[in-house]
Amino acid sequence: MIIGSVRGCNQVRKHLIVFGRRIASHFGYLWQSGRAVTQHSALDHAAISRLIPVTPLVTRTLDDFARLTDRIEADETGLAEHINRAFSPYHRHLFLLGMHLGTEAARIQSSGGALSLPPRAQIRRHATLAGIPPVLWEPLAAAPRYGEQPGEVLARYRNGLTALAANLSPATHGN
Repeated sequence: MIIGSVRGCNQVRKHLIVFGRRIASHFGYLWQSGRAVTQHSALDHAAISRLIPVTPLVTRTLDDFARLTDRIEADETGLAEHINRAFSPYHRHLFLLGMHLGTEAARIQSSGGALSLPPRAQIRRHATLAGIPPVLWEPLAAAPRYGEQPGEVLARYRNGLTALAANLSPATHGN
């Protein structure tokens, strides 16, 4: 029985490591999501690259992956703080929101919609502090509804990201 449990744990561990690596390989996607959220505020990749060299938030181990939300919040790379100093707290919150949304989008995309566990508190915090109306961020912070199929989860998240990006503009947020 113990051997079966160990094999089962090893299988789960292997799947989680593969999943963690997929998340890491989607850093470009995470960056693009963060960029999509921030691009309407005159903050772009070139401007950020002038601040500091951009380094990915690497997930090499299962622990790195499991702590990804906390690592984003801790600003492990220091990029959010540089954005805050160079631009404004508004831009910092948009960037961190984009990181969380991008991480969740990568999780949903890589699983075909089967895995979704958005960091609701962090999404709510950064969206609220950036002045984004709940109607735009709540669909992105919601766990899958009972009976919702993976394809529906994937479509809902993509539609939510599209709506958020379309509604962010300097005119609506004063930046």
